[in-house]
Amino acid sequence: MLSLGQKIAYAIGNLPVTLLEKVLSVWVLVYYVVPAPGGPNAGDGSGGPQPLVPALMFAFAWYCGPVANAVANPLVGYGSDRYPTRFGRRLPWMAVAGPLLPLAFALLWFPPAGASPALNGLFLAGLLPVIWVLYVAYTAPYLSLLPEIWVSEPERVQVSTWQGLVEVIGTLIALAAVPVLIAEFPRGLDLGVLQAANGYQVMGLVAAALALAALPWQFLCLRERPPAAASGGAPALGFLAGIRASFRNPSFPPYVFSNALYRMAMAMILAVGPVLVTHVLRLEESMLAPIMGAIVIGAAALFPFMPRVTARFGLRRAFLAALLLFGALLPLVALAGVAPFLGYVLAPVVEGVAGLFGVEVSPSPAFLHCCAVFTLLAAPASVFFVAPHALMAQVIDEDHRLTGLRREALYNGVEGVITTLCGWGAGLVATGVLLHLFDPNAGDLRGVLLCYPLAGAAMVVAAALFHRYPIP
Repeated sequence: MLSLGQKIAYAIGNLPVTLLEKVLSVWVLVYYVVPAPGGPNAGDGSGGPQPLVPALMFAFAWYCGPVANAVANPLVGYGSDRYPTRFGRRLPWMAVAGPLLPLAFALLWFPPAGASPALNGLFLAGLLPVIWVLYVAYTAPYLSLLPEIWVSEPERVQVSTWQGLVEVIGTLIALAAVPVLIAEFPRGLDLGVLQAANGYQVMGLVAAALALAALPWQFLCLRERPPAAASGGAPALGFLAGIRASFRNPSFPPYVFSNALYRMAMAMILAVGPVLVTHVLRLEESMLAPIMGAIVIGAAALFPFMPRVTARFGLRRAFLAALLLFGALLPLVALAGVAPFLGYVLAPVVEGVAGLFGVEVSPSPAFLHCCAVFTLLAAPASVFFVAPHALMAQVIDEDHRLTGLRREALYNGVEGVITTLCGWGAGLVATGVLLHLFDPNAGDLRGVLLCYPLAGAAMVVAAALFHRYPIP
């Protein structure tokens, strides 16, 4: 049994995965397509915000990343499973890709100065595939270590809970600290050898530095199991035969397709969050922090109960209930633009409580409505932070029972193809298309508001697919 320190060291490796992914999902669309009034790309005030890339061009450029991810994911997984080195099967991939990923991520926030929208689009289309391939080369081996090192479900849930806590920290940085950082450095920062021209570029450098700082601990504290112990000496499958065998595992298709739809929904609400704040609520970008902080901090507060919940009800029922509840609540966010009923109920309460302390406030009902809905979303979100890693470990164990092989990285690779193309990639493309059809820069907010009921519908469909998951 590994020590608590080793479990935490492994969980810290989730910070580059979470932080860089969440920052990309939330802020790259705002930076390139829907700049906030007063932001670095907002123009001179006479013609309105000036996007670096038109929304439709952004959608196509963005999808180049998921396509590259789809090609790389199974190849990285297969290579990591089949070709051990004297340093292990997983850690060498992480050692090469880990430092390069934050560097490529930082570069994303420095498009060519004064470039045309077409050139900016080409810059995105060229750099995003590099970022996603490096992301795969680090993430697939990293995630494969969990079921390989920890074999009992209670330990896996415990490690997944620590991973979830790190994911909460990364998400809080991306959703709460980043908008404050952007607002603090509107004119950028002179670093001597490098000039950051605006808050987004400062943020990109800070996030990359945090990701780099999280990398050494896995190499210092963890050792891989020998390949023979992991696979039991069973004969290996070929690349295509291995992919086909993964879909014959009855637990894999319900898990992977429901997970893809869940991630598509999350990509939509994360990407459109800053636009909701600046264009629907008419607030500063930094006000995204209390809205999204409500769900993230609320989910973290529920973490101590997660092992007990999964032990009593099982991972399957917990994840299914979370999908249904999240899907039911998400459409309520869209009412912030037309009928923020929860805000109308809460506004007198907030005014009364503030009055007790001699403070006079006039809170926006729409803002309070969003805070209330996202607070309610904290309960299912706490399951999302923990369950997917533990569910994937169950799927891999079932594959081991069926084939006698330990193929963690291939499974993570195939999952990455589907969840990237049909999940994060499709979610950002759908958001880009909606913002192209209903341009918030021109005052049309229908695309922003439509994202929430559509994301809720994706969650409900995900629950219908996951209902066929056979492991309790």
